[in-house]
Amino acid sequence: MHSSLTDPPPTGTATQPTRTTAEELEHQRAAITRLGHELRALVEATVRTAASPDTLHRVADGVRAVTSQLTGRRRSRAEIPEVDEFPTGTRIYSPVTGAGSPLAPPV
Repeated sequence: MHSSLTDPPPTGTATQPTRTTAEELEHQRAAITRLGHELRALVEATVRTAASPDTLHRVADGVRAVTSQLTGRRRSRAEIPEVDEFPTGTRIYSPVTGAGSPLAPPV
C-alpha cells in the first residue's frame, strides 16, 4: 500500500484520454471542489480533536476505506489535470488557491 505522501505510479492504459465536454468538465470541477471542501473540514477536525485513541483508530480505518474508493487512472504529479485551465486559468488542485486541494485555505 502506498502512503498518501508518496507518488504512486500512474495506473491505467498509456493511451490518450478521451476528450471531455465542457459540461462534463464543469461537473467534474464541482465534484472536486466539494471533495476538497470536505477534506479541509476533515483536516480541521483532525488537528483540533481530543478524541480517544479508539475513535482515532476507527476513523483512520474509515479514511483508508474511503481512500480506496478513489479508483481509476491516476495521473503523475507532473501531469496537468484535464480540469485545469492551464496555463493562465484556474488550477483546481493548487495547494495555494485550488478549490479541490485540501491544503489550500478556503477562499
